[in-house]
Amino acid sequence: MTITDAVSLRLRDDVGVSIHVAGRVYQLKLPQQPTLPAVLVWLVTEPATYHLRGTSLTTALVQVDSFAHEYDVVHPDPCDTAWLVADAVDTALSGARWTAEPVLVHGCFRNDRRQIYAADELRIVHIVQDYRITYHATSAV
Repeated sequence: MTITDAVSLRLRDDVGVSIHVAGRVYQLKLPQQPTLPAVLVWLVTEPATYHLRGTSLTTALVQVDSFAHEYDVVHPDPCDTAWLVADAVDTALSGARWTAEPVLVHGCFRNDRRQIYAADELRIVHIVQDYRITYHATSAV
């Protein structure tokens, strides 16, 4: 299991996130015609760490995007929807520690947050959040 698997699993299992996206948590890319709102998780960077004793902790930067579509009938303001999803994601991740065997997350902290609007024919709002995550694998990943 990778760190993005562990983050995706945590978001799928979180009630606050599920209320908004109903399990639509994807990795690396959205489906071709996604149902929105949805969440996208992907690894930005994971530098290698080396030492001479035992297991080391790994620190990764993981990006989590919260998407909403402008043509949502239930929520006419896509910014409100995207921010609701982003806030739910942040509540589930920021400051959290959890285990998703074999990955043990020691700390997850939001590094950055920004809003993007795709003004093309897609008309999608998304909130980008970067999380610095410190973890280690309890067994071979």
